[in-house]
Amino acid sequence: MQEILFESACPYVECINNNTKYTWRHHNCGGNEKLNRMGDLRCLKCGSCAPMVDWKFDCGNHGFQRGSYQGYKHLCMIMISIADTEDEIEFAQNLSFNVIPKWKREGKFNN
Repeated sequence: MQEILFESACPYVECINNNTKYTWRHHNCGGNEKLNRMGDLRCLKCGSCAPMVDWKFDCGNHGFQRGSYQGYKHLCMIMISIADTEDEIEFAQNLSFNVIPKWKREGKFNN
């Protein structure tokens, strides 16, 4: 399955720096994260893989927090604005219009 390097803003909606581009790393091993079209994150170093909605994020401005529906929608807008390739834009659009609404219908968001 095609993947891109996960670079985006923090999906925690209350983050004060949610417009900053981060190259996300797995906190257990420091490996870069890849994102696939289904919204799964996979660590390139240890191979840990799970839906992004199940991960917690810490960009350095707060402790580990889950992303919110609004935070993920904002994340997609930032991904589009910083995209270098058409693939990156397509990934963000797919997340925004297909994957994130599916997660919302499934009740994946606590906030």
